[in-house]
Amino acid sequence: NRMCPIRLVHTNYDTESSPTVALDTFHRDSLNDLDRPPGAVFGAWRSAVSVPLALLTGTRGIPQFSPLSTSTELDDTVQYPLFSRVIPSDAGTARAAVAYFRNRLNASFLGVLY
Repeated sequence: NRMCPIRLVHTNYDTESSPTVALDTFHRDSLNDLDRPPGAVFGAWRSAVSVPLALLTGTRGIPQFSPLSTSTELDDTVQYPLFSRVIPSDAGTARAAVAYFRNRLNASFLGVLY
């Protein structure tokens, strides 16, 4: 298209929810194609996969977006400058939960089983 020189394409990879598989697959299939490096990465869902992948994509100047990774470790914008997510981190969810119990349910004591 003459009006917009950007072409959007996608490639799906199964990380098997494994950081090792994600890094190996991304490095092998995406970073070795020097003619067409990825412009961005959408995924992974698990924080355990997003954390190491965000380190790799960040050092390569590739933005990464995650729909479900909630680890507060990924809040560090110095370590993960190109990582973003579409949901709050665990810290944001915890603050909202505490506010709900305190303000809506008038709870002053809460026990948590983990």
